[in-house]
Amino acid sequence: MCACAPSLLSLSLPLRVCVCLSVCVCVCPLSLSLSLSLSLSLSLSLSDCVCLSASLSATMQVKRKNSSESGSSASKRAASVCTTVSIAPAAPSAGSSLDASSVSLSNHEAAAEKMTSEVYSALCRAAHIPSVPRLALTLLQQLCTRFISVRLSFDSPGQYASRILTAMCDDEVILFRNHPNLTKKASLPVTQLATTPIVAFRSSMADGSLHVMAPLSDLTAHDLQRCTNMPFQRTYNILCDLPLNEPAAGNPLWFVQSLADGAPLHTDWLDAEISGLSGRKVWVAVNYEEATKAGLAVVDVREEAPQNRFQQFLSCPSFRWFILEEGDTMYLPANRLHGTHAVGTTLASSCGHYLAHLPSVPHILRYWSAAPSLAPPLADQKTILSCFRSQLEKADGAMQHQIRLARHASGSDSIVLPRGSPLVMLQNALKKL
Repeated sequence: MCACAPSLLSLSLPLRVCVCLSVCVCVCPLSLSLSLSLSLSLSLSLSDCVCLSASLSATMQVKRKNSSESGSSASKRAASVCTTVSIAPAAPSAGSSLDASSVSLSNHEAAAEKMTSEVYSALCRAAHIPSVPRLALTLLQQLCTRFISVRLSFDSPGQYASRILTAMCDDEVILFRNHPNLTKKASLPVTQLATTPIVAFRSSMADGSLHVMAPLSDLTAHDLQRCTNMPFQRTYNILCDLPLNEPAAGNPLWFVQSLADGAPLHTDWLDAEISGLSGRKVWVAVNYEEATKAGLAVVDVREEAPQNRFQQFLSCPSFRWFILEEGDTMYLPANRLHGTHAVGTTLASSCGHYLAHLPSVPHILRYWSAAPSLAPPLADQKTILSCFRSQLEKADGAMQHQIRLARHASGSDSIVLPRGSPLVMLQNALKKL
């Protein structure tokens, strides 16, 4: 005799949650078999954003044989449990919709909403990771914790410059909206590319992908004044003091366009400020020293197949990823190994320039020391260090002047700066240059 009980519990909600428990009993002259099966499936459909589905199943079977046939009283089969997340474009259910703001996924709704199949694919390619159709739920949650969703916005250029300098001190990646230069950057003379040597160029007829990177080195001071706010930029970028023809100069712009492609994992000589002009681009960034310990390195996409793993990035405390969208501006420290990839089939354009100021000098020098093969050529290093030294001497002179004023006002010669003050650290950096 064999009897199979119907499903004891089955319910369907707008979020498409289904729980099913079934019991199957089989009685034979020589054996008794009991099978319990529990399955749980959860599917969240965020309209136009993401479809997340997770399934949990467990099966246990107990079989009792006739004592005359075997001395064993019972034989058990272990339960199997599997938890996965499918990343796919959301398919809206008929007659219903789900407000993404009402769903909480480990308090990281912003990252969950952004994680469409196109974003996931771009994230894998930017990080040089083989793309898999199913992603472990715990791994997705960890990625959500490293996603930068905050965009800072300030009322005045001075506030923006102050926040940039703070980010240099803290060695952190930050994103802004309403950059004081963004309106001008959006109208930069792209036609200048016709006479500009291209540094990076890749195209594929097979998939229509394209990646172009070129410095707009032929721009005159008048052109730059038209497309950037040069006087404002000098308040937080000492590289603006370098001549326009220097490779590390702060005023000249770099122009990048990507279509179904992007920049492989690499590092830059100096800090950078990048603005999104059109489209969307996924960025991954991680401290170079941490990345090296995790087995991550600069990638040559022409020769290397994707071989990194998300676990390597997540093992680095500094790892962050974000989507640079039209109207966004970001600050990226020099010591970040980073990669990018355009989202979807829309052309993504951005422009940026080198950036440095006194708070970032210690980080830059440490990065050059840790990765000498990725540092600028010696001739360029000499030029950059000369710029640093000039600014440090000015800061040292201003510091000594303030100390003299304080001593005169107090009538005491015992006023000294604390050992851990930023200016003392800069003094020490000056001695090493």
